Amino acid sequence: MVVIEFFSETPIDNMISTLTSHPDKMILVGQSKIIRKNGKAYEKFLASVGNDTTQIDYCSVIPHDLGNIVTALEKIMNDIKTRVLSCTSIISGPVLSMTVIWMDVFFHQKFQA
Repeated sequence: MVVIEFFSETPIDNMISTLTSHPDKMILVGQSKIIRKNGKAYEKFLASVGNDTTQIDYCSVIPHDLGNIVTALEKIMNDIKTRVLSCTSIISGPVLSMTVIWMDVFFHQKFQA
């Protein structure tokens, strides 16, 4: 399973799905410098709680830029071949709603065909 976490400034929001579901991979989505800095801390934290098997990948996006976010998510969805669970968000309001709707449509088109 792959977990896509949209970076939040609240650390537990970035880790809750990974802690509860023990996925093969977590993809942390957000601004490049911030997600890479925090990602290293999350790797150490996961190892400290006995989860050193979840691979953490990074996907850089421009917050509040729907086109950029959709393009990044489309690339992620095209690259993975397994179930996806998405949980938290750096984006809000209409951009978040549109992104969630897009992910649902894309997921069904890819895996229902």
